Amino acid sequence: MCLTTKTSVCSVSEKEIKCYKVLLLDNGMYVTPYQRIFVPKLVREGNIPFFADGAINIRLDYCEETLSDSYLIGKGFIHTYKYLGSAFDFKKNLEIMHPDYVCGIFECEIPKGTKYYEGQDDYFEMSFASEKIMFKKQIV
Repeated sequence: MCLTTKTSVCSVSEKEIKCYKVLLLDNGMYVTPYQRIFVPKLVREGNIPFFADGAINIRLDYCEETLSDSYLIGKGFIHTYKYLGSAFDFKKNLEIMHPDYVCGIFECEIPKGTKYYEGQDDYFEMSFASEKIMFKKQIV
């Protein structure tokens, strides 16, 4: 999942920002949908933060939908949704494309002082890409 935004300059959260993360349940383990990064139980229970892993990937690209240049924020960030309804839509899309997938939705927050970007995902849903998140509770 990539995030499209108008700026390559990240913001720093002045307060906690509520967001929603979709995870796949694969062989009894929760993993991220695209990178398949394992998310341990201590992280999912909100005991420790979940940090982004890997090399940062930010690139300038022309967006045909908006007819303008945009920045694509890819690897090296944790991608979450701004709205719960967007997380449910993504979950539904994943389960339609991959009927064997079982997905969970978690309420999370981007902690105060965290670097992040805000924009749209591949489905034009309002999203975040941040260097870390804290899990709060499982919704589904």
